Amino acid sequence: MNGQIFDALNKKPDTFVSVGLYEVDSTFNDSIIYKENPKYVTNTLDSATTFSIQNIKAGTYMLYALKDANQDNKFQQKTDKIGFYSHFITVPTDSTYNLRLFSENLDFRSFRPQNIAGQKIVFGYEGDYEHMHIDLLSDTPEDFKHRVTKDEKTDSLYYWYAPKIEADSLVFKVTNKDFEKDYTVNLGDKKRDSLTIKATPTGAIRVDEDLKVSGSIPFTAFDASKITIMDKDSTLVDYTTTFDTITNNYIFNFKKTEDNTYEIQVLPEAFTDLFDTKNDTLNFNVKTKKSSEFGYARFTLVNATYPIIFQLVNEKGDVQYEQYSSKQEILDFLNLTPGKYTIRVIFDTNGNKKFDTGNYLKKIQPERVSFFKEIEIRADWGYPETLVFKEEE
Repeated sequence: MNGQIFDALNKKPDTFVSVGLYEVDSTFNDSIIYKENPKYVTNTLDSATTFSIQNIKAGTYMLYALKDANQDNKFQQKTDKIGFYSHFITVPTDSTYNLRLFSENLDFRSFRPQNIAGQKIVFGYEGDYEHMHIDLLSDTPEDFKHRVTKDEKTDSLYYWYAPKIEADSLVFKVTNKDFEKDYTVNLGDKKRDSLTIKATPTGAIRVDEDLKVSGSIPFTAFDASKITIMDKDSTLVDYTTTFDTITNNYIFNFKKTEDNTYEIQVLPEAFTDLFDTKNDTLNFNVKTKKSSEFGYARFTLVNATYPIIFQLVNEKGDVQYEQYSSKQEILDFLNLTPGKYTIRVIFDTNGNKKFDTGNYLKKIQPERVSFFKEIEIRADWGYPETLVFKEEE
């Protein structure tokens, strides 16, 4: 049996990938991949992306691939990548089989919450927090209020509350779809965090980029009359704001021109946090570059299946620029930083505007991804490209 390994989301697959066959007999079930070794197994070693398994007994098999972190030939969702063929295979066969490796989304679970500061409790979790709810079961005063925010870097939610509750502990219920668990959190006597406010980006800002102002404690009030934006000619610039409660970011959208400087002045009491703390005077400055320092690209797509997520990624596979398209159209990317990019197109089958990975037990394959050649963007230069999609891609 012969085949090839691909990565579901990256241009190059991992090395040293195990490929195995489980015999489909009276003892076979889907969970066997977590518990038992395959009947046949091979490895792609350090460079090849193809595999070959020899001397297979005639019969029916389940074919899979595994980037096996601990090399035990069993699948661990948290550490391993997996790929599987959607149908059982009958041996002997002359077919060639392609397998796409992917990382599964972790099954949701929460960890024991901890009181890490005054009126601030951290809830760690694994998996998708989108449907995670934190409910306080203990008695609260009439003027009780709370907010939940997400940590920027870790899989943690913060539960903030006011006023202070005179109790030794609080009881919470965490739910998420099929998950439900109660926790008791010991409070102790901890100092509250202090309010700090920052703006991103700092220094340079793209003309199509928003300014974000975030606080270390949840904001509860905002006075737009106490904030002004002024360009280098001392002209007031109009702006609009939106507020993201989970990240605690006020997002400032305003029209920017090339080679300009913008001063954002924040007067006292423009922001109020959950503990009724207000800001002092703040000043932020950002600058746009000349348009000649950037490049641009225009892409014409032929035979594409929509909707798609069109991305320019760096050599590490990190998304640098992205556009979503639901119909046949020319895609223009303006103000691109000079450099080399790889074109990646995700076929958004379910239309949720993000890449959906696969799931072995649910027999779901990851959404299809196509890669095109690397392109080089130069300053003050346009890059036109026509991309033809093949039916088998």
